[in-house]
Amino acid sequence: MREFILILFIAQIALSCGSGLYKTSQLHLEDKGVLLKEYKIDNFEVYTYGICEDSEQEINNKRFFNCPENFFATERKDTLKVEEVYLLRNKISNLVLYITTFSHKYITKSKGFLNDKKIYEDKIILNQIEYAYLGKIDTVSNWIHFPNQKNDKDIILHYNQNEFPNKISVVEVNIATAENDYTTDEKINLNSIFREPLEYLKKRDTIKFYEGKIGKSPILTPKCLNIISRNGKIEVVFGCKDRDSLFFKVSNKKVLYHPNFFLIKE
Repeated sequence: MREFILILFIAQIALSCGSGLYKTSQLHLEDKGVLLKEYKIDNFEVYTYGICEDSEQEINNKRFFNCPENFFATERKDTLKVEEVYLLRNKISNLVLYITTFSHKYITKSKGFLNDKKIYEDKIILNQIEYAYLGKIDTVSNWIHFPNQKNDKDIILHYNQNEFPNKISVVEVNIATAENDYTTDEKINLNSIFREPLEYLKKRDTIKFYEGKIGKSPILTPKCLNIISRNGKIEVVFGCKDRDSLFFKVSNKKVLYHPNFFLIKE
């Protein structure tokens, strides 16, 4: 299962200890070296890719498949949603935020992670974030670029321009570097890898987080997304600095790829 998800980026990810997710009452913008860029969440389009599992399917390559768009409205006798990833595209700038979720060991029908309609239908629950990737979209060249700031290879997702912006259908991936102009190194055609198309569907999901235990505590709906550079380390924080008293923070160790902070447009 984990291999199925990680191949979305065709990259190895080193796991870090600790959650790296926090609820905090302030942004600590008075700290030395802090720069802030704030985006309104209403200015993001949300694209979702869900992975389902047929628990009764004995053939491995047919066990996992793309979840139907109307997952909660369909008959799902032996089907569970086992993972979901989100791509948020800012409609004003070129910013893209890609969010992955935890793979949970215990997933049961009609309850639990991603399968509880009351909690997860049409919602992105920030408490379940595993990693965040910051990138830039180029709607002329039809690619999404996730730069690596650790002298490693970048990730570039090429999408089908004929289906954009209703959906983002990734057709090719580059694991690339500046030296080859991000175009030639290790180009991978996804049709040769995936049995089904890698399609991120535009949804009306809302972003929320629970103050405490999921489903058992008050739920908040942040209206702002902040990118904070704290002494050169990037953090992603949900909440508006001038109106909210509780924020949801994705720490630097959970932000795996990101552009040069100063190149991210407002």
